[in-house]
Amino acid sequence: MLVTKSYSNCALIGLYLFIGAIILLKQPYKGDRKNYRPVANYLIAIAIQGIYMIVGFAQDPTSFLSLYGPLMVLVLLIVCVVYSAYALIQDLREKIANCGKNDDVQNDELEMNEMTAKYFR
Repeated sequence: MLVTKSYSNCALIGLYLFIGAIILLKQPYKGDRKNYRPVANYLIAIAIQGIYMIVGFAQDPTSFLSLYGPLMVLVLLIVCVVYSAYALIQDLREKIANCGKNDDVQNDELEMNEMTAKYFR
């Protein structure tokens, strides 16, 4: 059997829901798509914990979910890796495309360096 009967998965699901809600409400990551990936990761973690919980409470060890639960967990983890890699590639493309366009940031850094140099003279 994949896991034993336990209510600890319910606590983990509740924790993941709470943290996911905080991420959705507070929007801690900058950019348009930055908050979607962590929320999707938490949803996949909730699904995996749900599979573990259902398998743990199943009376029949030869049920569909008991047999294919590990495969479903594997597929969910592969989905997580694939969309995280896709998001990383998109971010890298954006950074490379905007590499020479952020002169304002460089000017701000130069102004800060000049102000720091004046302060310490």
